[in-house]
Amino acid sequence: VYIGYRTKGFKTADTDYLNLISKLLNNGTAGLIDINLNQNQKILNGFVGSELMNDYSVFVLGGNPKEGQKLDEVKGLLLQQPRPHPS
Repeated sequence: VYIGYRTKGFKTADTDYLNLISKLLNNGTAGLIDINLNQNQKILNGFVGSELMNDYSVFVLGGNPKEGQKLDEVKGLLLQQPRPHPS
């Protein structure tokens, strides 16, 4: 499951905010997705990423389902975590 948000380009303050939000959600150890979803084995693998470009960038929440888990459940669990609001 991939959930994307369009944001402003990389020459704006959004870049700093996206980096901060990414680290709060998923830093490999103690981010919200790390603790709430990955360590508690609610989904197979949750992650956050961003693609920074000149005009617009994209912020992505993503996750892989466990065996037999529906994609809508993964989507719901990801969306329960705090996330950036589109500009």
